Amino acid sequence: MIISIPWGLSGGLKVGAFALFGGGGSGSGSTTSVYTYASNTAVAGGNLSYAASYLAAAGNSTVGVFGGGYFSVSTTSVYTYASNIAVAGGNLSYSAMYLAAAGNSVVGVFGGGGVSTTSVYTYASNIAVAGGNLSYSASYLAACAPNPGVNW
Repeated sequence: MIISIPWGLSGGLKVGAFALFGGGGSGSGSTTSVYTYASNTAVAGGNLSYAASYLAAAGNSTVGVFGGGYFSVSTTSVYTYASNIAVAGGNLSYSAMYLAAAGNSVVGVFGGGGVSTTSVYTYASNIAVAGGNLSYSASYLAACAPNPGVNW
């Protein structure tokens, strides 16, 4: 499962108060689950626009973008939190599975998947372009981004 933790406010929900999981194997590849931290409960969300396992996700305060997956695809699904609806997004700049993603309020960066390649997905335009390479090639990696306001 993939998690996207947004920050800010969106659609009447206190964003940062929930996490969105999506994709996976065993026939559940387009399923999502919305997990609420305060109640420690999860409910079904809307389906992703494609079924996949081994995908990654990044998000901002309004959308979560799920991308890549088994059998090395460049497909993306843009999930709007307020409506619980996902639609097809622009393709990543490369095809991959076993990749990771992290993002900020403007872009999500998808990377790895057996290569050092990255793809920078701009939420507002639904366009992804090739980014700078990671310092190593890897599969099954993880990614994170600091909470807004954290200085490095």
